[in-house]
Amino acid sequence: MTAPAPEFRSLASPRVGRLVGIGLVLVLALLTLAPTGHAGPDDFEFGKKLAQARFFDYARKVYEDLLQNPKATDEEKGLARYGMALLTQEEAIAATGRGDAGFDDIAALFESAATDIETFDKQNPKNKNADMARLDVGKIRLAFVQWIRELLSDPGEIQDRGYDVNKLRE
Repeated sequence: MTAPAPEFRSLASPRVGRLVGIGLVLVLALLTLAPTGHAGPDDFEFGKKLAQARFFDYARKVYEDLLQNPKATDEEKGLARYGMALLTQEEAIAATGRGDAGFDDIAALFESAATDIETFDKQNPKNKNADMARLDVGKIRLAFVQWIRELLSDPGEIQDRGYDVNKLRE
């Protein structure tokens, strides 16, 4: 004797159809009630940490997304503009550690960083970071002078990098 074949319910049964329908309604309700992404100060900090870790393109993307977010507040967009200005500073500092970076390129990065932050300050005088931006300009210029001073104290590095000593002293 052979055992009778087991009975399977068809997926097209009314009970299964109702369960699938209820499941879809629940999923849609959860998606509707789920919090939407919202840019904020943590995005500024995240972009800053990315820049400090030398992930400049990713940091720039975080700031650009924050600037383009229609739900971002003016304060949050101000933080993004400040982050973009600070990004050039991080790029300049990173370039000093690279042996293949030319002196003129590094000098241009430092100058661009100072200009970007000055521009931020002038365009956003009431931003809560405006005072810090003014200090950052001085810190950038000081960092550049200190880097040159370190180079001048190590003639071997100047030679290895192929820099002109007279240009450094200008």
